[in-house]
Amino acid sequence: MNQKTDKFNRRRARFARSLARSTQTALDELEASPDLPQSMGYFIDIMRDVFVKQDKSLISARLQGGDNKKIIGTYCLMVPEELIYAAGAIPVRLCGGSYEASSMGDELVPRDTCPVVKASVGFHSLDIISLYQMCNAVIVPTTCDAKRKMGEELSKFTEVWMLEAPHIKETEGARRQWLSHIKALKKDIEKLTGKKIRRKALQTSIRMIAGAQYEARRLYEIRKSAAPVIMGREAMLALNAYSYDTAFEWAKAMAGLNDELESRSDNGRAVAGSNAPRMLIAGCPPIFPNWKIPSLIEEMGAVIVA
Repeated sequence: MNQKTDKFNRRRARFARSLARSTQTALDELEASPDLPQSMGYFIDIMRDVFVKQDKSLISARLQGGDNKKIIGTYCLMVPEELIYAAGAIPVRLCGGSYEASSMGDELVPRDTCPVVKASVGFHSLDIISLYQMCNAVIVPTTCDAKRKMGEELSKFTEVWMLEAPHIKETEGARRQWLSHIKALKKDIEKLTGKKIRRKALQTSIRMIAGAQYEARRLYEIRKSAAPVIMGREAMLALNAYSYDTAFEWAKAMAGLNDELESRSDNGRAVAGSNAPRMLIAGCPPIFPNWKIPSLIEEMGAVIVA
């Protein structure tokens, strides 16, 4: 082993320990809350499996259910997950949310790149997160210059499919262009899985995604209450957990959480007063395990509502 490789491996080991430690701290803080909904345990376990235990067998059992399904990583909401499910594969969202990974990515992409892109590249370059290693391909929409650069960097570590996003959505030409790119993506997915996407399978996938979206909207509606029944960082973690779960299982767990929160609301049980400051976080979204800002805001007595 040469000196350069030895240095990288030591750095990689430090990163793995730091990531597991910071993630466990964030989860411990959530679990210590006396007002934590009981249904949150499912979502916390997902994050612990991915970022602390980093056990491929646990992640595989959750996502693949014992089947040898292909796993496709995605880097934006614009990726049509319905096509992936219809082809018998599993989509996972890989946008990075780690300070440690962002520091590593800082060396690989331009300095003015957003932290999410830096962390995403950092995770792949260090190759320690089991979920990233399990991906057979990743899809990167070109929603900004940083994402385009990210696709170039990620291609050094895994198979990358760039999804060209038109800059103007309203024109007929842009619609035709987008449709042609979606059809090309469909062919890539079919080639990877060896399974042709059929109308019936696509309809089933659409209904499954719609079910997950319905439960997410239910949570948003519940959180509009003047007296909040769940803290913002808890709701954000539950929503983030969708990235590392199947849409069907996540929707089922989210339905249980929503039922519990509605019961709290009916019983007048709130986690903060109606006069607590209600905060909106704008800009680059906090992505787990980078939970310091959400935790700080709510520890100071405010509630994150969006």
